[in-house]
Amino acid sequence: MKNNDVFVKLNLKNIGEVRSLIVDKGGSEECNNGRYMICAGKYDKTGWTIVFKAKNYKEAEYIIENTPFNKRTYSPEIMIKEKIVC
Repeated sequence: MKNNDVFVKLNLKNIGEVRSLIVDKGGSEECNNGRYMICAGKYDKTGWTIVFKAKNYKEAEYIIENTPFNKRTYSPEIMIKEKIVC
């Protein structure tokens, strides 16, 4: 899978009047090994959309399972984009 980009998309329901979202989650030994998490987000009247880039499918599942949000307030999605190598 090294020729693919794997992304995790989280759609979160609206969390009130909050206009910014900061998640500070302490790292465990498994995920605190000098790696950086790359993500982008968007907020609108219905809620948040946050997209994380994962190294592989296993890491994408790890991101979903360890999301600090209440399971009822978000819907996860794993997306894989194949790179075209010319």
